[in-house]
Amino acid sequence: MAKGLSKSRLLSFRQCAKKLYLETFHRELIEITPDQQKIFDTGHEVGELAQRFYPKGVLIEHDFELDKAIEQTNTLLSNSNIKTIFEATFKFNNVLIRADLLHKTHQGFLIQEVKSSTKVKDINVEDCAIQTWVIEGAGHHVKDIQLTHINNQFIYEEVGNYDGIFSHESLLQQVYEIKPHINHWVDEAFSIINNKDEPDIHPGEQCNYPYTCPFIDYCDPVTTDYPVEKLPNGTRTAIALRNEGIVDIRDIPVDRLTSENQERVRRVTISGQYELEPAARLEMLKLGYPRYYIDFETMNFAIPRWIGIRPYRQITFQWSCHIETAFDELTHIEFLDTTGKDPSRDFIETLMAAVGNVGAILVYNANFENSRLKELAERFPEHDEKIANIISRVVDLWPITKKYYYHPEMKGSWSIKNVLPAMVPELNYNQLEEVQNGGGAQDAYIEAINPNTSTQRMEVLRKNLIEYCKLDTYAMVKIAHFLEGTS
Repeated sequence: MAKGLSKSRLLSFRQCAKKLYLETFHRELIEITPDQQKIFDTGHEVGELAQRFYPKGVLIEHDFELDKAIEQTNTLLSNSNIKTIFEATFKFNNVLIRADLLHKTHQGFLIQEVKSSTKVKDINVEDCAIQTWVIEGAGHHVKDIQLTHINNQFIYEEVGNYDGIFSHESLLQQVYEIKPHINHWVDEAFSIINNKDEPDIHPGEQCNYPYTCPFIDYCDPVTTDYPVEKLPNGTRTAIALRNEGIVDIRDIPVDRLTSENQERVRRVTISGQYELEPAARLEMLKLGYPRYYIDFETMNFAIPRWIGIRPYRQITFQWSCHIETAFDELTHIEFLDTTGKDPSRDFIETLMAAVGNVGAILVYNANFENSRLKELAERFPEHDEKIANIISRVVDLWPITKKYYYHPEMKGSWSIKNVLPAMVPELNYNQLEEVQNGGGAQDAYIEAINPNTSTQRMEVLRKNLIEYCKLDTYAMVKIAHFLEGTS
């Protein structure tokens, strides 16, 4: 066999044979998005924390010299003083795996596969089954194989103490149900990479499950400004339309779509003119003044940094508020904490002072802001009444916009990033510098609270964060004015 097969590539084959082919022969086509890189970085951070629970464990090095990694693994396995090995490397039938944590016991190996997720997924069982198949094929016995994942009920209560942050679930029974199929998977995967002919597989649901494929743009290049994939909630509809030879929303026949919202997108895209229903104005005029337009920025660390925090809990570190006391009479205030300390208490107390006790509080996607407010009420029960008052005053611009407005250039999305340039072309998030979206805000915040960040760089980051969040709330002002016909 000309090429070996890693566990990750075998799992790629399980998702799509074409993905395996492209990973093997055309890796230059891979584009890692910032969001994907964050997932990788979080996985590395969680893996390193798992290793810290076994201070006598030995790490297998040779990341790129795998024959040496296998040799070092065998040396450590024969050393009775070594009980735990990190990244133990095995090969069987030209398939190679690296085990996150391997513990030697009298009854065989205990393997721990470490994931940054909070539950077991189907792909995790296949992952562990491949590991077990290789390790046992290499002549060893697996006593148990566990998925070690984040326990999202863990609360960080003592500095440096992460006891309980991981849950350990045995997958041995599920693994042995799958193991008999692995020989077949391996044979089929090798037939793909040894044949060297690109599989003829059309885009479909496999492109996004269990992971978003990095080759989507190659397999399904965009050939129109209005591809059928832009239909809202239309993944399956788009696949069906593609199978019918329809790739452009404007080519969809009348009465083909059953969803009223998808039909509206089709109709408006063909006309080229936006639609705004008069009822939007009536809804907006009910709100009166004062109005408080607010937006939050948050960070969710897999590994909590501050006392009282759970894994992946959204930490609110910034808010922006445009206050409108009468039509277009605006003031702006903001909060941003880049000290590196838990910003939560100062966040909610300054927000309560800013929005007072009366007046509509406008947001874009209330589920997000309301969820954060409820979490803050749980953490600071002395403020629960005032926070409840804020929640009771929240008005969500997103469903109003979605119900009454659509523009062809929104391309199936009512995200504020799509709505704003359609309604108000002179305003655009692309005019901002480094921070142009929520992911960029999180990156800037992480850099800002890093003690190694210079004072000069800190000021640049703060400026960029403030300008981004300020645009979010000013965008809501302009959207509100547009909906009520006063822009």
